[in-house]
Amino acid sequence: MKQKRAFPADPIGRYRELLSEKEAALLESSLINPAPTAIRVNPLKAEPRQLSEEMSHKYQWDLQPVPHCRDGFTMTSSLIPPGHTLEGRLGYFYIQDAASMLPVELFEPVETTEPLILDLTASPGGKTAHLASRFHDRGLILANDGTSSRIPALTSTLKNWGAACSAVTNFPGERFGQWFPETFDLVLLDAPCSMENLHPGEKNKRDIKPPERSRLAQRQVQLLMSALQACKVGGQVVYSTCTLAPEEDEGVVDTILRLTGHAVTITPAAQRLGVQAPGLESAFGQTFSPETVKSLRLWPHRLRTSGFFSAHFRKNSSLPGQSRESPTRPYLPSHIIPLGRKDQEFLISHFAANYGVDLTNLLEGQALTLGLFKQSVYLLPHILENSFAGLPVNSSGLRLGDYAESGFEPSLEWTTRYGKLITGNRYNLSPDNFLRWSRGEDVPYENAVEPARGTILVMISPEGYVAGTGRMSSRGIKNLLPRHLALKS
Repeated sequence: MKQKRAFPADPIGRYRELLSEKEAALLESSLINPAPTAIRVNPLKAEPRQLSEEMSHKYQWDLQPVPHCRDGFTMTSSLIPPGHTLEGRLGYFYIQDAASMLPVELFEPVETTEPLILDLTASPGGKTAHLASRFHDRGLILANDGTSSRIPALTSTLKNWGAACSAVTNFPGERFGQWFPETFDLVLLDAPCSMENLHPGEKNKRDIKPPERSRLAQRQVQLLMSALQACKVGGQVVYSTCTLAPEEDEGVVDTILRLTGHAVTITPAAQRLGVQAPGLESAFGQTFSPETVKSLRLWPHRLRTSGFFSAHFRKNSSLPGQSRESPTRPYLPSHIIPLGRKDQEFLISHFAANYGVDLTNLLEGQALTLGLFKQSVYLLPHILENSFAGLPVNSSGLRLGDYAESGFEPSLEWTTRYGKLITGNRYNLSPDNFLRWSRGEDVPYENAVEPARGTILVMISPEGYVAGTGRMSSRGIKNLLPRHLALKS
């Protein structure tokens, strides 16, 4: 017999005194059922409304738009979980709590077509991917995380999302303000926190003691100061946490406003998004700046999300601070090198002839260059070399494909990212063959004119989306999907 979820005697705990009796009752009631699953569609790969409708029909999902994110949808019911679909595994959408979609949406449009963006504590990369799609994968996103063990998850997310104009670094976020003062148009700090979001579905939560909470708040202030120093005058910084602890939320904002004076202002971004979730003016005996009410505090019962906090800052003038030289590394043969002219000409001809893609147009449109690493060719953001030459990066750009015995083979991440441009060597999968393909199985070739053996085909789902690549063989089409992406039978 299935046991009911066990709740603590008072699931709200110390937060009860921050709410009216009515709101506390609403909050307690909302914790009985966790916030619904939500997805954010990747507009770099698909039109969000269209894909949401197609997936709703295909997988029997009941999707409702997220009010503060045009690409987001909450899932009130589903026959098949979103993580058990090939579209999800190929980066057509990202599973993310609706509250976590808020920070990137707080940024206002920028005037430049090639913004410099810093994500200071980026892993696992959901918000970084959101930045890439929100700003059309142009310019450069420097996605940093200070913990080396978290870098693989970040790199994987950006690869799966198709973020070509990005680079991943592994440095303490506190140093960027000194290394790159007044450099970035936009800076996102989704800060490490106590994670007190009152989400009933999360296991292994532990009590946070006051000394630890104090240390967290001190580090958050240091990171936010670094973010503000790295931001250009006139630029924007968004601060967010997945905790409702005032010490880490309004308390940090209050400290920053006192330290920076008129150099930094907090903006009433909630009005622009139509979200009613004002920050606190006081908590647990501490009174905050009146400006903190302009921040956003998402109690779980307000928008049926996990608990969350965010604030949008505008930098008005320079901040004092000592600049230091950023780290560099010497050239090594193992690094990516510029692709030679003849190789570039070959690839331009190859992609035009085989896939109908004007590679020159693509490169110029996103200010990308081509680089070679071993047998792989990468699309690289030109601005990375111009503005951050020599900066040690863990990864950068998007893999275009690989030189193989049979010729040049386009990568899975390139074909899914730029599938809308591909007109040649496409193969349409029937619904039955799509199911087989999703499980990693080979499928028969059923068209009248058979291409040459070894030809790399771009496989198209019944809805018209790239579902991977396959190699033509004497037995049909060999499935080239990586095993970890294939669905279990």
